[in-house]
Amino acid sequence: MQDIDLIEFFKLIWRSKWVIFLGAFLGFSSALIYNFKAPELYSAEASFFLPSESNAKMGGVGQLFSAQSGVSVRELLPALSESRKLKIMIAKDLMPVLHTASISQTLSYLNLSSVKLSLQKSIYQLNYESPSPKISVLVLESFIHNIEMLNQELDIAPQKILITVIDGPVEPKKPIKPRKAFNVFVGTLGGFSIGLMIALFLNIRRIISPVE
Repeated sequence: MQDIDLIEFFKLIWRSKWVIFLGAFLGFSSALIYNFKAPELYSAEASFFLPSESNAKMGGVGQLFSAQSGVSVRELLPALSESRKLKIMIAKDLMPVLHTASISQTLSYLNLSSVKLSLQKSIYQLNYESPSPKISVLVLESFIHNIEMLNQELDIAPQKILITVIDGPVEPKKPIKPRKAFNVFVGTLGGFSIGLMIALFLNIRRIISPVE
């Protein structure tokens, strides 16, 4: 089997350099168009903790629920955060800001199912993404406030203040999406790779044939 001369190989590929450059240019242009048209998303975050288990015992309705199912406030919080009642309360808070006509329209715009609640070493992390940096903050502030309101309304825990906020939400300055520089890099690299493969295909017979 004859060895392929690398110098000759690159010379053959270079004959179709316009294909490679065209592919890179198209990839670069596609990334720019995507960055321009893709909606920007801003992310707000907050963190809080609950009282210790000894102080977070349920009271009233919560105590009855706990006695029947054996759950604590800490275990109930994720279900409470996903409840429709809480989402409606948040929507009511945001209606004057969004100037929406109904709760259903507000809920559709906010997409509150995207509010993420996670627990890391007894610290709860809240995250919400929105096209508006202001709305991303207002949603989390309303979330925390209305969890407290539900606690008092349903008498989940004996203490009036259920949540202790560590870091409140701060209005983000820059969008997290689209990742413009990353998209341009990936688009250009992808276009270059496709152009290179086309150039190889166009010259495959010359590459595998013996060089005279």
